Amino acid sequence: MLEEGLLASLAYLDAALAAVPDQADAATRFGAAIRAHATAVHELSNYTVAVLAPTFPSDSAGNAARKLRRSYVSRWTQLVRDAQIAGILAPQPDARLLRDLIFGALNAASLAGRPSDDTADALPALLGLAGGRRSHKRA
Repeated sequence: MLEEGLLASLAYLDAALAAVPDQADAATRFGAAIRAHATAVHELSNYTVAVLAPTFPSDSAGNAARKLRRSYVSRWTQLVRDAQIAGILAPQPDARLLRDLIFGALNAASLAGRPSDDTADALPALLGLAGGRRSHKRA
């Protein structure tokens, strides 16, 4: 179940980023990733609860799930770093902490039953970015 949830979450992220044109800026990629995560948490809520567990089993399935989770969070860390480098996110805090705070906001709102579009539109505003579906460049 852990692997299925993580694979599905990675698929949402892959699809969202693949839909972004190659010449798109970091803000557009970051916005697509926010929307993908919010949608994945909302639509895969049964998996999400298991994936958010603080520890995984120590068997081979747990090892595979840990590897998938590392892949997912590493990709997100890079998206946050790219957004920091582009100046659309503050350079501090550390990208890993900022990533975890973003996950916390998206996960909590989505699991509380908020529609994924509302969550994905609100987070950029919370982060001080321009509107969720529109350009994410600073005003």
